[in-house]
Amino acid sequence: MFHMNNLLKIIAILTFVCLLATSCSREEGCLNPGAVNYNPGADKDCCCELASLRLRTYSMLDTVGFTVDQQLTDAGGNTFYIQDFKVYTTKLSLIDQAGNKTTVRDTTTFILKDNSNLDTADRYLLIDESVLEYNAGIFDRLADYDSLELNLGLDELANQINFDSLEEAHPLKNDLMYKESVDSLVSLRLRVRVNGSFSEIYEAYELQNVVIPYTIRPEIAFDTWVELDIDYKILLQNIDFLNDNSNTITSKLVINLPQAIRQHSI
Repeated sequence: MFHMNNLLKIIAILTFVCLLATSCSREEGCLNPGAVNYNPGADKDCCCELASLRLRTYSMLDTVGFTVDQQLTDAGGNTFYIQDFKVYTTKLSLIDQAGNKTTVRDTTTFILKDNSNLDTADRYLLIDESVLEYNAGIFDRLADYDSLELNLGLDELANQINFDSLEEAHPLKNDLMYKESVDSLVSLRLRVRVNGSFSEIYEAYELQNVVIPYTIRPEIAFDTWVELDIDYKILLQNIDFLNDNSNTITSKLVINLPQAIRQHSI
């Protein structure tokens, strides 16, 4: 009996050790197929890193690189200089051949004007002629995409957010785009100097969306880059800064903008 008890104890200990070893040897890893560190051989899900999309924009004049304060001629023959151009995007989506959309976003908590908190997707970008690269956010589906959609302008939520609560680095925290008198952000802002004498500012609130043909093949463990041109020749076509009134110029900018954004041509 003594030997039998010892034998049972030894078997129990060995069984426990084997179970412990098996448990300790479980491999942790990401089991999300859409993540850049996807590990189908993992036993325990953790540590997923979703793919990042980065955006690079180029200022162009037709097919030639363009810089602000470069002399231009409008539709009325007037010389002018662009001093500043900014436009918001609310959402950037990748579209596959079946028409399925994957939205690029980050997640944040906004403080609203009624002092309530809102946990939501943060998809805002401020495209600025003086900035070349942007971190657009993350997306959770690796697929073959053949176009992208830009929701130009701001949505209703943007103007429900408490402006003063935003961090300085947030795209919505821009004093030039914020109209304190109406406690609201504009979606587009263009400042030009006409005939070398005076500056005018044109602002718009509602913009149109644009779908751009663009082949995108995300790769695991790498950021995905999208490169776009903003063609100022198209953006400013048919505008006469001296003879068109402010509303007419703003309307033309809104109409021209979707046509002015295209895949970067090398």
